[in-house]
Amino acid sequence: MYFSSFVIPSAIVLSLKKNYRMPLSVRDCLSFLAQQLKPLYDEQEIHALQRMVICHLLQCQPHHIPLNYNKILTEEEEKKMNCILNQLLSFTPIQYILGETTFYGLPLTVSPEVLIPRPETEELVHFIVQEQNNRPMTLLDVGTGSGCIAIALAKHFDRAVVYASDISEGALRVAAGNAHRHHLSIRWIHDNILLPNLSVYPEVDLIVSNPPYVRESEKQFIRRNVL
Repeated sequence: MYFSSFVIPSAIVLSLKKNYRMPLSVRDCLSFLAQQLKPLYDEQEIHALQRMVICHLLQCQPHHIPLNYNKILTEEEEKKMNCILNQLLSFTPIQYILGETTFYGLPLTVSPEVLIPRPETEELVHFIVQEQNNRPMTLLDVGTGSGCIAIALAKHFDRAVVYASDISEGALRVAAGNAHRHHLSIRWIHDNILLPNLSVYPEVDLIVSNPPYVRESEKQFIRRNVL
């Protein structure tokens, strides 16, 4: 009896190895992210970044993550995860990577054209909401950036007339897009508040501003993802 041997050409073997992909579950992804980020971020930051990355990949809410622990990421989702991770390792803010943040419960688009809203800014909005009744008024947000303050106040004070100014045309485009996203009418003013054209400003009942508070000389000592 004769047995013929069948040899798989080496080129095919290499091709099979190249195309083979180990399945990566959501649970595996969480562990991998933690392992890679641990040298650069503290535990609280890592937990927040894990949550944001998975929610972005799966388009789900944070409380749905445990329900998807055993879900296997698609090849496209895995590529996105690696792309996000590489940017996180270079200290690119997660909000810029994802192109979005949440401010006072509202999803907002962000880009390098604008600063990322800080929790302290939410506290400022909350203070105004508590101090002001929902009465007809005209308010101005100076240095609006992403429009977060103007939009949050316009959303809360539905009888207010809201103006917002910024020196950056790029920032105003981002802000206008965010206002449109939430179906809000806000009057935008392109102006340098340090050399103001007073003729473009209306009389207002309330002026609010939360300008950048990091000196240029201090930026070199601060991690990129904090700025």
